[in-house]
Amino acid sequence: MATPFPEGWQKLSEKQVFNSRWVSIRCEDLVDPKGVHHEWYVTEHPDFVAVFCVTVEGKIVLNRQFKFGCKTWVIEPSAGYVEPGENPALAAARELEEETGYIATSWEHYRTLVVSPTTQDNRVHVFFASGATPTGTVHREPSEVIEQLVLTPQEVRAMLDRGEVNTIASVAVIEMGLRWLEERTGH
Repeated sequence: MATPFPEGWQKLSEKQVFNSRWVSIRCEDLVDPKGVHHEWYVTEHPDFVAVFCVTVEGKIVLNRQFKFGCKTWVIEPSAGYVEPGENPALAAARELEEETGYIATSWEHYRTLVVSPTTQDNRVHVFFASGATPTGTVHREPSEVIEQLVLTPQEVRAMLDRGEVNTIASVAVIEMGLRWLEERTGH
């Protein structure tokens, strides 16, 4: 995942300033090509997956979930961290079933995106799932407060247009998913 620094930049040292299961913070002592020192803080999060899910009826499965960080309700596709050593495709299927009870018959890894390039080091693996049915078992974390939404593509587009989807990652994944769905269905 790491790539070389741009020409002339050097990392003199790195220290962990906070560490937990969900987030760690490191401080890097950097020197730019002019010799100026920069103290750079990076939050380290596990990679995560986001799943744009389409049912066998052609409806889209989303979650309305309370998020404690921003203290508000958000509408988002199923998403969650990739466990250490876990394949992102398996994490996507696991998260979809755990949060919604849906199991999909067809999966496509669409792309992997950088989350917040200035201060974070993780990626989101975007998956499109189709042929989904509610035949699995919901198993949510105790802190997950989720209302499941099963909507037509037109209803989802209207929610986007009204600004009801209010996180950048969710807007991006849903927009990509709607385009993917339109390319496959012609509408």
